[in-house]
Amino acid sequence: MEKFVEELRKIIKGKVLGDDASLDHYSKDGSVFAIRPWAVVLPSSKEDIINLTKWLNDIKQKESDPEIKKHLSLTCRGKATDQTGGPINDGIIVRFPKFIDKILEIGPDFVRVEPGVIWGDLNKKLETEQNRFIPCYPASANFASIGGSVANNCGGEKTVKYGSMRNWVLALKIILDNGQEVELKELNKDEITKKLAQKDSEGKIYRQIVKLLDSNQDLIKTIKPDVNKISTGYGL
Repeated sequence: MEKFVEELRKIIKGKVLGDDASLDHYSKDGSVFAIRPWAVVLPSSKEDIINLTKWLNDIKQKESDPEIKKHLSLTCRGKATDQTGGPINDGIIVRFPKFIDKILEIGPDFVRVEPGVIWGDLNKKLETEQNRFIPCYPASANFASIGGSVANNCGGEKTVKYGSMRNWVLALKIILDNGQEVELKELNKDEITKKLAQKDSEGKIYRQIVKLLDSNQDLIKTIKPDVNKISTGYGL
């Protein structure tokens, strides 16, 4: 995979790590698991992430060796306090804290942040400026990142009363595998209809999800557990 590491260094303005010490470090999180990646990307901007996803998508289309293709993946990483192995993988690890970690805006009833923002920093700023806080913070709030908390639907001591992370997300801006940036949020019927008509990757994803939901309604209703918080699988 060394040739791919060198290719990445040509398109990424941030850092690309491929040395043994770095790969060993990023092979672990807060769990007992260990999976060694073949590269670690420390992006300097959103453009780095777009370039990375487009590059990886292109390589996956061209690569014919199945042993190589199975390692062509992206795994986002916050501060790796997760205890289930979420931020580790055998592909490329993309780390956000200290690189893409700005508090972009604090509004009257919302905040906009980059994924690497640390819970403790955000709630401290909210308390100082508005005497408020976001209550679904995990026990590792002084270290855990917002992006990681969104990824695993985090919760903590106040979750039973206030709900888990999914209850506090208004919208997400994400990068698809082709480098397209899209915003995910709750949609009404007319907005969904427009999404379904799109001819791009976003439209394709919406069509696939709607088909999945429509064809499995009875199953979803039957197996959905009646609990306050669930982070296993998808919230269908």
